[in-house]
Amino acid sequence: GKTEQYEQAVAWLDTTLYADPHYHYAYFQKAKMLAALERLGEAKQTIEAGLTKAAEAGNDKARGELEELLASL
Repeated sequence: GKTEQYEQAVAWLDTTLYADPHYHYAYFQKAKMLAALERLGEAKQTIEAGLTKAAEAGNDKARGELEELLASL
């Protein structure tokens, strides 16, 4: 079902972030999947990690998208 698909997506995104911790879109997608699983604490932690990486990279677009997602949780 959907829950299993979301959990698989989180696992793949973890693999992606391990390989490339600066891939900001993966933080965004992982947080969305965690929120869908009602794991809001983990979703917020994921967004915070993504915000840190986006700030280090000077990626204002990614920061804005992550901040918007955080505000929606």
